[in-house]
Amino acid sequence: MKVLHDNTEVSDDTPTKLVNGKRYLLTDDERAERETFAVGIAADAPFKAWKAEIAAYDQWVDRQLEETVDAIGKENFSEFIQEKYDEKKAVRLAQPQVQT
Repeated sequence: MKVLHDNTEVSDDTPTKLVNGKRYLLTDDERAERETFAVGIAADAPFKAWKAEIAAYDQWVDRQLEETVDAIGKENFSEFIQEKYDEKKAVRLAQPQVQT
């Protein structure tokens, strides 16, 4: 149980906020704002995961090398770089849409 500023007890599931060390109930607008924020965070999760996956390939094929390979052809690079380049391009094609 949570204890509000006026010593009223509410359940732990009740959305509250702390203001100057005192606990208050959230207003309807504040609850709606938190829900909207939570939905936005959940919607961004696939894109953030994709960004992390694509960034993991930067240690082998950074963006500059990727553009160089695009310009001169991958046959001019080692098999390892060709493989990592192909993997990164496949990940890049799987980019999820950003929710706005």
